[in-house]
Amino acid sequence: MLAESNKKKIRYLVIDFERRSENQSEYTLMSVSVRGLTKCLETTLALDLFLVDSLKFEKFVSKVAKQEFLSLSNYVACAWRSEWFVEALHESLQLARDGNIEIVGHEVDHDIAILKDLFYSHGYPFYYEDREKEFKNGQGKKPLFSHDKHDTRQICQSIRVLRESKNIYSKSRLIDLAKYLNLNFTENNLHSSNYDCYICTCCFIEWQKRMRMLEYYMERGSESAVDNNNYFELNTNTEKKNDYLYLENDIDGIPF
Repeated sequence: MLAESNKKKIRYLVIDFERRSENQSEYTLMSVSVRGLTKCLETTLALDLFLVDSLKFEKFVSKVAKQEFLSLSNYVACAWRSEWFVEALHESLQLARDGNIEIVGHEVDHDIAILKDLFYSHGYPFYYEDREKEFKNGQGKKPLFSHDKHDTRQICQSIRVLRESKNIYSKSRLIDLAKYLNLNFTENNLHSSNYDCYICTCCFIEWQKRMRMLEYYMERGSESAVDNNNYFELNTNTEKKNDYLYLENDIDGIPF
């Protein structure tokens, strides 16, 4: 029986969908990208797919085929039906899940709504409480997802609150967050699901590292206060680097 290594199991799923509409009609899913991260923020799953429904948009397909595929026929051969995507994602995450998986995205509620609708429409459970319901697929397996979620747009807004007090809801794009976090990306490829998913993943990892670093220092500071120790016991010499931490005696590393 296949079994994923514990070090490779997925705690976070970063997801992004690309959609198009004709004449402001109903939106069509064009592509989807996902990245699976362990609790230590290692990427262990990467999946980028164009969907069969995108074939209705000739200009889109022609452009993408020219940029990313050997030919138009190659694009058609690689296009997936949405039910294939749901089945593949469900089975891969069942193999690699680390508890109930937390979804990450930019305006994540929007992506969750799309993913949940895909799962339900193809007969798969989604949230953990769905185990009490009947679905034609996924029988005997626990639903995958937690209600815990991570929205990089909210992260961007929180940074803006710290930097300036006015109009915190402006400039909360994904590329703005990358700039705030000193991550360099070009804007040419924005709004494609694979590139946006990649940027979102990098931003989430960087933010998590900073929060974990802050939590580590706060815990060490409180321990120093209780023990009446010197607050400057942590070495801040930038020439001695151990990832984000500069420790005197190489003790108690932080779990990135």
